[in-house]
Amino acid sequence: MRTDRYVALSFLQLDREGWDKAAAALDELWTFAPEEEKEAKPRLAESGEEPVAMTLALGMYETPENATKEP
Repeated sequence: MRTDRYVALSFLQLDREGWDKAAAALDELWTFAPEEEKEAKPRLAESGEEPVAMTLALGMYETPENATKEP
């Protein structure tokens, strides 16, 4: 297994501007990933390196009220 993997879960309190900025940042990453895959194809062909299979899952949704509070 790779040691440079990443999983995160955060419960945040944002205003509308913060929400919009976070959504835009996720949109950028969602666009970046397939573009990078296209750029990697010729590098892989040239190097003969085996590709690293990666799963990218992004999620952002409004948390239901009281979901992060102690019962």
